[in-house]
Formats: sequence, C-alpha cells, structure tokens
Amino acid sequence: MKIVHTLIKSLSIYLSCLFYLLTLGANAQVLVTYTVNTQADVRPISPLIYGANELPYTKAKAIRLGGNRMTGYNWETNASNAGEDWHNSSDDFLPWNLHVPPAQYDSTAIVWSTFLNHANRYNQYALLTIPMAGYVAADKSGTVEPGQTAPSSRWNVIKNNKPSGLTLTPDLTDGKVYSDESIYFMMEHFGDASSKTGVKAYELDNEPALWQSTHPRLHPNKVTVGELLTRSSELATTIKRMDPNALVFGPALYGFAAFLELQEAPDWDQYKDTYSWFISAYLDGMRKESSKVSQRLLDVLDVHWYPEPPGVYSGDTSRTAAINRMQCVRSLWDSSYVEDSWIGKWFSPVALLPHLKHSIDKNYPGTKIAITEYNYAGNNHISGGIAQIEALGTFAEQGVYFASKWAAIDGFVAAGYNMFLDYDGQGSAFGDIHVASNSSDYEKSSIFSSVESQDSTLLHLIITNKDYDHPVQAEIHILSSNRYRRMDKYILGHRDTNILKALTTQVDSNTFEVRISPLSAVHLVLHSDPPTGTLPQNDFPIFIHPNPASNLIHLRSSSTNISEVNVYDLEGRLVFRGTYTSKSLGINSSGWSNGCYIMKVRMEDGKLITKTLSILHK
Repeated sequence: MKIVHTLIKSLSIYLSCLFYLLTLGANAQVLVTYTVNTQADVRPISPLIYGANELPYTKAKAIRLGGNRMTGYNWETNASNAGEDWHNSSDDFLPWNLHVPPAQYDSTAIVWSTFLNHANRYNQYALLTIPMAGYVAADKSGTVEPGQTAPSSRWNVIKNNKPSGLTLTPDLTDGKVYSDESIYFMMEHFGDASSKTGVKAYELDNEPALWQSTHPRLHPNKVTVGELLTRSSELATTIKRMDPNALVFGPALYGFAAFLELQEAPDWDQYKDTYSWFISAYLDGMRKESSKVSQRLLDVLDVHWYPEPPGVYSGDTSRTAAINRMQCVRSLWDSSYVEDSWIGKWFSPVALLPHLKHSIDKNYPGTKIAITEYNYAGNNHISGGIAQIEALGTFAEQGVYFASKWAAIDGFVAAGYNMFLDYDGQGSAFGDIHVASNSSDYEKSSIFSSVESQDSTLLHLIITNKDYDHPVQAEIHILSSNRYRRMDKYILGHRDTNILKALTTQVDSNTFEVRISPLSAVHLVLHSDPPTGTLPQNDFPIFIHPNPASNLIHLRSSSTNISEVNVYDLEGRLVFRGTYTSKSLGINSSGWSNGCYIMKVRMEDGKLITKTLSILHK
C-alpha cells in the first residue's frame, strides 16, 4: 500500500508540474519595446493612402477607376473589351457594373461621369484611367475573334490630339476616339482638376507589360520600352495641355517582373547596361521628355503590388498562409525580411518602397509614389485585418502619396480600414501628422504613430500582435514635450470584426505597459496635458511651445478657437498657411529653415495675434 501511495503521490506531483508548465507555455508573453518620438520625422500623412478601387466604399478618401477593362474603354459609347478575362468580349460591362440605368448605357462618357459623381458625393479624390494602347472597342457585339485583331472594324483608333475643334457630341462614325476631347468633355461638365468637382488625376492606362497576354486582340505584340515611353510622354503632354492642374500617374506596372525589365521587353537589352531595372529607365525617360517640353509629365510613379507567398492572395486562412499574409507586408520596407516566394528567393532584400524612392531620387526627383492596386486578401480572417493595418500603416510610415486596394473592402479588411478611419464608430481617425516610432520585434508586432494637426494634445498609436499563440507585453516609451495622462484603448480581436473600446485608463508617465492579445490590434489614443507652461490670461491668449522649435510647433488658445495661422519669414514670404477650428493644434515645421519667423494667428472671434517664432533644427 505504501508503494501504491507513493506512486499516486508522485503521479499527482508530476501532473501538477505538467499542468503548470502547460499553463506557463499557454500564457507566456512576448516582451516588445516601442519607442515613439513626437519631435522626429514629423510630416503630413497623405489622406489618399486610404483609397479603394471598388464602389461603393464611402469611407475611402480616394477612388480609382482602373483595371483591365479600361485599356479598351471607348468613352464615346462606353463600350469596353474584357480581353482574356472574358472571351475578349466587347460589351456593356462597365456601365452595367457601375449600375448605370440601361437607357443611359450609350450616353457619352457615362462610365467616367457616374464614377466622378460618386467621388464628388462622398468628397473623394478621383483617379481615372485613360486608354493608351492604341485602340478601344468599336462596338458591343461580343467576342472579338483572332481574325478581328486590331486594326480591324472591331476597334477604333486612339488619337491623343484632335485636329479640328473639340465638341461635347463626338463623331461616332469616324473610327477614332480623341484623348484631348475626352478630357475636354469632363472639364466642361465637372471643371478642371483645381475645382472641387473636377478629375484630380489621370492614370496612363493599366498594366502595359501584360497588354499582349491580357489584350491579345487589341495589342498582340509585346510592348517595348521605347513604345511605352513614347506613348506615355505623348499622352501625358496632352493631359497637361488640356488640364495643367491634373496629375499624371504612370506606368501602372502589374508586378515585380514588370518592374525589373518590363516583362522581358524585346528592347530591354538596349537599357539594361545603364539602368538596374525598368523603373529607373522609365523615370529617366520621362524626365528627359519633360525637359523637352519644359513641363513635368509624370507626377506619380504608379505600381501594383500583390503578395506572392503561397496561399496569401487566394485567401487561404490556414495557419501557414495567415502568418505569411501578416508578415509579407514587410516586403514593402524591411530590408531584413525574406518572403516565402520566388521574389524572396532570388531578389531579397526587396524593400520595395525604399527601392522606389532611391530610383526616384536618382532619375526623376520630386515624383510621388502610388500603389494603385494591392490586396492581401483574408477578408474573413483576422490575418486579413492585421495585414490591412500593416499595409495602411506602412504607406503612412513610408510617405506613399496614393494607395487603392483592389477588390472588396469588407469583413476584417474593412475593420483594418476602420482602425485608421473610424475606430470609435463616430468617425474619429488616426492623426494626419506622422511622427517617428519603432518596434524591437517587427516579426511579432508593428507600431504606427501620429499626432493631429487640429489637436496637439492627442497621440495615436496603432500596434499589431501577429503572434498566433502569445500575448505581447508592450513596453512603450514616448519622447515628447507633452506629458500623457490618459489612454483610450480600441481593440480589434480575432473573433469578429467589431472594434471594441476598453475602459479608459490613467498613465502616470510617458513610459507604460499595455497587454495585447494574440492575433489582434489596438488603437491607443493618448491624451496629454497642455504643453508645459502657463497659458497667459491677458490680451495675448496664445501659447506657443516649444520656442525655439524644431519639427513640430504646438499652439494653444486659452479662449476662443484658432481659425487661421499664417507664418512669414523675415523677408515677408509666406511659408505656411493653415485653417482650423480648434483651441489646440500642431504645425509641422520640419521643412522650414533655421531662423526667425513672424506668426499671425487669427482667432474665431476675428482677433489677430502676432508672435515671433524661432526655428532651430539640431
């Protein structure tokens, strides 16, 4: 019996220890340290990164009308050709897809007009794709057979410039469509790009490296570097002649093989000894063409970026695919990351956005960056929401100008957008001014940070936990002249797409800890005291801090709202102007030169206050 009792006792101890070890493993935390510096890397975040390709996503700040159909779009009749996506069919798909009433299918430019009306209704920036491959659909009679490959009666020829007068009632029998006349039509109905309702930008067609495979009846031969540069510069010249305020996006490349050598372009050998990849050749070519006409012809370098690791784009939600989905966003920026794909195997480190910036700086400085198609999928899984957060945060972090997701924005992907655009269900959004932050372990967790131009007392932090099994114990260190006292926490978990608000908590310093559950993300809104110092209670009710300033200036009123701020250098030149409706705000001064400035602050009650300000960048 004694032996049995001893065995039972030993077994009990063993099971207790095993339970403890299992519990310890299940609850083990990952410690990640984050540093936030509200005075470093201060710059505006483009609102256009919160964009979409599909209607209707009304929260989008920008929308794009693009895709394969637009290559063969005939604006005069709204016919388009599907290419290999659907039997090379020329038909009414575009107006049908935009829910245009059938009686209006043939109305001039009804596809563009419907799209722009939607953009204006929801105050969205509109990017329209303008055809450039040489031909557009001439009819809506269905499949174009191989023997009807362009040029044939099934196609109308694109001409950039009409030799005679432009009209709002184009000739439907001349076998031609004119790009300048299409822009004229839109300007006459909606105004130019500088107006509130006009088209803001035009994209130079869509995925030209794939024209031969996607549109074999329209452009049966591989595009060459020389052809694409000629078509791009000529159409861009027409756009700028018609509407100098409109931006030009190009070349809308489909992916990595196009970036490298324009999908094995027949004439790439003529360029490869001079340029490391096609993107550099394109940028330099457009710069040279711009110098010939003394006008910038390319405003925004436009690429598409789809994930290549197995299962990611297909929407696979297995553990392996979900982990790849959350991690592979790092290919946009992280030179230490090697993704599980042919790109990762042969071309790492990718670090796409820094690579694009380097090519721009060398070949066509001042060009902005757009990713007009991307999609990490996983709409029905938290990995899709986290990947979407990682993408939007990276666009803000890397200074992307425009980004529009391809395909539907719903489920967890929509929740990912909401973490930036509507985290409380009341329209509250991530800040519009980027500030520096970093994570000690980006494989486990990323951080994105911002402040608000309208309220300098608020700091926004969005943090992801990409670990399947373990919570992150987040140790946050904030370097700021503000002292943060209170924290609101909004949580996106793995169970459903609702963003939940946790209880408001107090923080007693700018260093604190937050626990983040496995497979989740949090949006922290930190509230600070007013900037250090006492607000004057006299006839000069504006407090400015710091002064001298470096990258970010805080203004606070002790009475009425601030309505306008103008800053002048000592020679009287305006260096900054902003309008507000707030008692507290922040101004990005990172691009100002060292020296003294005159700041004129207009209050909501009409009172004008003048102060001197010093800028000193260390």
